[in-house]
Amino acid sequence: MLSPFHVGIVGLGSIGSLLASSFIGAGIVSFSLKVARGAPYAFGDLFGGAPFFGPVLVANLVQSIAVGIGMTCFIVPGIILGLGLCMTLPLIIEKNMGPIDALQESWKLTDGHKMNLFVYSLMAAGLCIAGACVCGIGLFLVVPLLCIAHMYIYLKLTRQPVADVTQAQSRTVNY
Repeated sequence: MLSPFHVGIVGLGSIGSLLASSFIGAGIVSFSLKVARGAPYAFGDLFGGAPFFGPVLVANLVQSIAVGIGMTCFIVPGIILGLGLCMTLPLIIEKNMGPIDALQESWKLTDGHKMNLFVYSLMAAGLCIAGACVCGIGLFLVVPLLCIAHMYIYLKLTRQPVADVTQAQSRTVNY
């Protein structure tokens, strides 16, 4: 049986995780957008999410609640909500949208593409499982590639130019 102390610790951990993922997630999206575009990027871009912390935090909270409620309704509605809202963070970062506007725009942007996004998500989950099976070391390769691939999909959905993959090897990274 769980005591109120245990429930409180779990709650604090969840809040801490939400705060950390909102700050770091904004930086990762910003960095991944630059890479997917072929724009110059630096390691410090990963920690540049501070200006977007508030909107990203609110969006993550609303998205988590919506998907959580959807998952309790026979799982499928939660998956559909998750797929429909998956482009929220790039919209906040790139277009400086508010959280609610970004959630609405993500839903519109993914309209008609949810099945393709679902197939991509299954493939991404398979790659993450494979990466985890190699003592977790494979995740150091898989997760960054999936973040960049997600931004590539976002750029394609918004009809923006993407990096020429054949030129990727000749680009230099600024540290």
